[in-house]
Amino acid sequence: AGEKIKDIKPKPKNSAQMVENINTSLTFLAGLGVSVDGVSAKDIKDGNLKSILGLFFSLSRYKQQQKTLQQQKQQQQRQQQQQHQQQQQQQQRLPGDFNSGPAPPGGKHVANGGETISRLPSPFKQGSKSSAPT
Repeated sequence: AGEKIKDIKPKPKNSAQMVENINTSLTFLAGLGVSVDGVSAKDIKDGNLKSILGLFFSLSRYKQQQKTLQQQKQQQQRQQQQQHQQQQQQQQRLPGDFNSGPAPPGGKHVANGGETISRLPSPFKQGSKSSAPT
C-alpha cells in the first residue's frame, strides 16, 4: 500500500526483534482487514511453510476483495453518469422549448414579438406584402 509501519526495527539484532517486527506487520495487516488468523510471527520467522503459504493466501484473498470492491465502485459511478446524461437528454427534449429542436431550413426559431417562424407574408404584420384586399 506504500505505507510505512511504525515501530519496525530496520536491522533486527536478534530473534526476539525479528518476531516483534513480524508481529507488528501482522497487526498492521489485520488492521487493513487481512485475515491473519492462525498465522503466528514465530512460525513465519522459523520458516513454517504452512504459515507462510496461509499468509500469502490471505493476502491474495484480500487483494481480490479490494479489486472487486473497486470494480463495483467504478460500475456504480458509470451508472450514475449514465443516469445523469439520460436526465439531461430528457430535459433537453421537453416540449415548448423552441431552441431544443433542429433549426428550420431558413434559420432561427423566433416567437412572441420577433420575426415569425413562418416566412409566408402575414396580413397582420405591418409592412408585409399581402394579397388580401384592403
